[in-house]
Amino acid sequence: MFLGFFTVKKKDAESLASEIFKKLEEDNLDIANCRGQAYDNAAVMAGEKGGVQKKIMAKIEQAYFVNCENHSLNLACLHASEVEPVVVTFFGTLDRLYAFFSASTSRWDALKKHVTVAVKRQCDTRWSARHDAVKALSDGFDSVIACLEYLQSNDESTRDTKADAGSLLQALQQFTFLVFLKYWHVLLTSINRVTKRLQRPEADLCSATEDLRSLTAILSNKNTQTIDAAISETTEYCNENDIDMKRRTRRRKRMPGEDAQDVGLTMEGECRRVMTAIYDRLLKEISERTSRIEELRKRF
Repeated sequence: MFLGFFTVKKKDAESLASEIFKKLEEDNLDIANCRGQAYDNAAVMAGEKGGVQKKIMAKIEQAYFVNCENHSLNLACLHASEVEPVVVTFFGTLDRLYAFFSASTSRWDALKKHVTVAVKRQCDTRWSARHDAVKALSDGFDSVIACLEYLQSNDESTRDTKADAGSLLQALQQFTFLVFLKYWHVLLTSINRVTKRLQRPEADLCSATEDLRSLTAILSNKNTQTIDAAISETTEYCNENDIDMKRRTRRRKRMPGEDAQDVGLTMEGECRRVMTAIYDRLLKEISERTSRIEELRKRF
């Protein structure tokens, strides 16, 4: 039953909880009968120490908090995508690619002539959109490259179009970008399946727990295989298409006055390190969120 919307003047947890109590009282609903509360993962609402859910449970212990598991999974992916600057750059390049084509009808028309599925826009709060963006580029990569080369060399293209197409060609045809494209494609395909299952109207605590457990098992069992396949397939593709696989030297200064020294990682080793960091963060986030929903499952 939907009660309606109401205006709040302050957005701190104490004020929001007070407004909720006030609204329930106005509608003649006894808060003592509350057996559950659900919000997204905003700290002011879901905070374990000072969030709205904690303040309500302080008065009604049986008002158990159930967070949005789909939003939790989105947050796990978001945090995993921020573990290394090079991963942020990867998703930033996807944004640049979509922005480039969507900024001009002539560019978009050229894209449609080259690909069957157009590039997609990303969204931080809906990782299914990121899955669609990664999948569209992964499946039509060669066609997108051909389109960019056409726009770069076409006499009718503007200077900005030629310059931006050239910049994107350089960014897309790098070993690191191609490795992460293949790696994230596999990861997001598995995550997207679970995301869709969590959105089912018939989903409950038991099925949600099993879905998250299954995802954790899949990620745990296939991560090394996924990393190896991403590196192997990218290496083969780069060799076939004459893409440079040499790594830029990373130098660091150990202490003031000392000479900078190379950290000694190959490009393959660096990519493997970053993908492992992505996996570790993702698995940690999902495991923590799965444990919370398992606790709720045991209560009911």
